[in-house]
Amino acid sequence: MRRYLLGAVLIALVFEAQAFFSLPHLWRCPQLQEEDGFQILSYMGIWYTQAGYKIDWVQGEGRCSKAVYNYDYDRHIVNMYSKQISSSNKWVTLNATLMENDRTKQEGKFKITYDLNFWGDVTIPYWVLGTDYNTYSVVYSCKNFLYFFHYYSCWLLSREQDLDGTGQRPQYEALVNAVLESNNIRPSTFKQIDQLNCDI
Repeated sequence: MRRYLLGAVLIALVFEAQAFFSLPHLWRCPQLQEEDGFQILSYMGIWYTQAGYKIDWVQGEGRCSKAVYNYDYDRHIVNMYSKQISSSNKWVTLNATLMENDRTKQEGKFKITYDLNFWGDVTIPYWVLGTDYNTYSVVYSCKNFLYFFHYYSCWLLSREQDLDGTGQRPQYEALVNAVLESNNIRPSTFKQIDQLNCDI
């Protein structure tokens, strides 16, 4: 039993530390501009992950990542149900809830809490830096570390799964790159997420 508990604690610590395996960025998290006049209900529905920066700690090495966002009118939160195909070629799921930082403002600032089952919940910022609700969304998360450093992650989401098949990639990339560049985030640092061969 003691061995099992030690193993569980070590797994939890490794998962928590994954974001810190690479060098942090200097200074504290920048105050970036989130989507102005954010329309939460228009944001609901399916989003596909097309690319990301340092998202492996939550995304893993999978493909075909997608998430469904549903608004809970009673609790005024957003339920997110995500799934992807793992490296072992099986569907895996990860659920989360999003809560607006301030419901009196129309801003794309949330706290997202991932339900990790085996060792508890993890809460991080979820800022929508830009979206047109129908084509793209740029999501940013940042945490300060030892006061003078920060780590951040960024997700590039789309409404269409196969951007090449629909011919939307040039327009999509122009939209997301404009948001990234206006926030001094380098598009060249992003890792592409495969959205092909998803019917298993």
